[in-house]
Amino acid sequence: MLAAGLFALEIFLLTKIYFYLIVKCNEDHNLDLGLRTQMFIGACSLIGGFVIDLLLKHWGILGQLSCGMLAAYLLTASITDIQTYEVYDFLAFITALAGIGILIRNHPGSSIPELLIFIVIQGFLFMSMYGRADGYAFIVCALFESRFGRGLLTYLFHMGLAFLLLGIVQGFLGNVSCKGNLKKSVAFLPYISITVWWFL
Repeated sequence: MLAAGLFALEIFLLTKIYFYLIVKCNEDHNLDLGLRTQMFIGACSLIGGFVIDLLLKHWGILGQLSCGMLAAYLLTASITDIQTYEVYDFLAFITALAGIGILIRNHPGSSIPELLIFIVIQGFLFMSMYGRADGYAFIVCALFESRFGRGLLTYLFHMGLAFLLLGIVQGFLGNVSCKGNLKKSVAFLPYISITVWWFL
């Protein structure tokens, strides 16, 4: 319980710092950071804290803290994507450094070639389909998914599950055409964020 509270506090504070930096660097951010958003951040931080504590004990305390960084990035990116369809790349770069640190510390050499292949595929194929920010998010998640030697199949399963959840939710909301396309564009980051935790 104490550990879950620590991870929740980490997610909450990092998310607040990220939004402070966004507002400081971009006066035309058009974000609504009022009470409802703050309550949403608090609730998601609590949920994230419990998920990290209950499901990721095998990461060890330092690994769990790094997953808190991942959670804060995905939470911030999801909110900005939902509100303005804009995601700030510097968040991905900061979190990617934590993911690289995990790789260096744990040396899962078997997954590195597959990770590099996935990065190339994202850059040259998938980013043109759904956007650079979503591609960066999948790459950052793959860095974390690589910790225990998981490879290309895991990264692709994560992508598939995110798209499946998107299809189910948007189909239920009546936002899918007869051809299987979305009638109206929606933020994809929340679906990436929700599904990654099964693969860590």
